[in-house]
Amino acid sequence: QAKQKSFGTFIAADKYHQRGFRQNSSIEKEVFYSRLDWQPTDESRWALSYLHAEASLDRPGSIRESALAVLGDEATERPRNFADLGQDLLIFSGGVTLNDWAALSGNTFFRQSRELAVANFATSERNDNELDLNSNSWGYSLQANESKDLFWGLAESLVIGVDYVSTHVDEEDFNRSKATLARLGTTVDSDSAKEDLGIFST
Repeated sequence: QAKQKSFGTFIAADKYHQRGFRQNSSIEKEVFYSRLDWQPTDESRWALSYLHAEASLDRPGSIRESALAVLGDEATERPRNFADLGQDLLIFSGGVTLNDWAALSGNTFFRQSRELAVANFATSERNDNELDLNSNSWGYSLQANESKDLFWGLAESLVIGVDYVSTHVDEEDFNRSKATLARLGTTVDSDSAKEDLGIFST
């Protein structure tokens, strides 16, 4: 963390590893966060922040029915269950004080989320299922505040603003070969979009 005149910076990072308590149960996580603050005047302030996070989660998996029948208690977990997760988030925010009783503030953001997950089913001979999910969203929020004293200890205030979010989701579900881990035919492929717009006031 550092600050010089009207600029300030903050950077943090973390790396985590856990071996796990049995076969294929380790956890890997990485997080990076940075923020840049700028206050050019007493009446204005701006900030830009960025977050990157990744996680790899191994899961012990199920035991195949055929393996249970042949090996009994000696059967071990299938080592192919896992989930790879990731997210990037960028935010730009700021505010301006107009006078002693009014101010404007707002922010805009972009977020990208990723998930790749493979799971099989306990005591089943079915192929493994794979989920490949990507989600991108962006949006903004603008807000105006007004507050001032009236008389006899009474005050009045007004808040009004608008909020918008646009999200795009791309999802694919696959079957995987149990022997080679190769992708087989696509079972589900969906692409969707959603927009939300709100106006709020107090």
